[in-house]
Amino acid sequence: MIFWVFFPLTIASFGQDVPGGVFLPSIMNGSCMGAFIGKFIVEKMEGLGDEETVVRHCALIGAVAMLAGTLRSGVSLCVIVLEGTGRTELLLPVAITTVTARGIGSLINEGLYESTLHFKSVPFLGNHYTASNSNYPVRTVMSTDLATLGPSPTVAQIQHALNANEHNGFPVVTSEGLLRGMILRSQLEDILERDHTSYNHGTSDFEVASPQVIGLEGVVDQGCHVVLERCPISEAYQLFVAIGLRHMPVLDDDGKVSGMLTRKDFLRANQS
Repeated sequence: MIFWVFFPLTIASFGQDVPGGVFLPSIMNGSCMGAFIGKFIVEKMEGLGDEETVVRHCALIGAVAMLAGTLRSGVSLCVIVLEGTGRTELLLPVAITTVTARGIGSLINEGLYESTLHFKSVPFLGNHYTASNSNYPVRTVMSTDLATLGPSPTVAQIQHALNANEHNGFPVVTSEGLLRGMILRSQLEDILERDHTSYNHGTSDFEVASPQVIGLEGVVDQGCHVVLERCPISEAYQLFVAIGLRHMPVLDDDGKVSGMLTRKDFLRANQS
């Protein structure tokens, strides 16, 4: 009875704009279903030992199966369950249940959190690049609408770069187009606020009131990771995901910036 009350409420409440979650409700739902199966086994089979112990063990295994199947938890789930219950003798049943529930769930669909990310259009990259164009060069998928800055731009140039687009990273290049590094939008905003300029967050309004030149050499990231235009997409993807990058400049054979790779570029390529 408890399962049929809590399970629909868990489904209805997930994704609502209220504090909550699915971890504890999943434990409750899985325990109820496991205990129900345990009682059924006890009634149909004899000689299983202490009936209460069997029901408790089945409730624990049911909670593990629900968590592994819903959230796709792995080793962390086994550790949490064994540490929380202190029943280390159940390591093998817990591990087998986790692997089985996670495998069956993965055959049916993605995990709950992954599905939620897709539903909310959050640019999340998986561990592997699966599209058929993995050997294509990155120049086929990179963004070319760059907004670059010089090593010593004026306040007006920084204001224009921030308000003319929504980029979060800006390559800093020389007059010849050679890359000097990367600087983030948040860093540029801090520079403008520190210099008491008229930049307004979240708006397109700015006042070109100062020809003051600002040197970016001290704040620019001169060790940013880059790839060449002919680099395969799969290799750039693995580097991007492994390091947890947000921006990756693309250079041509002369060392000049020709494009930029972001999570949205990889997602678009991986879905093609």
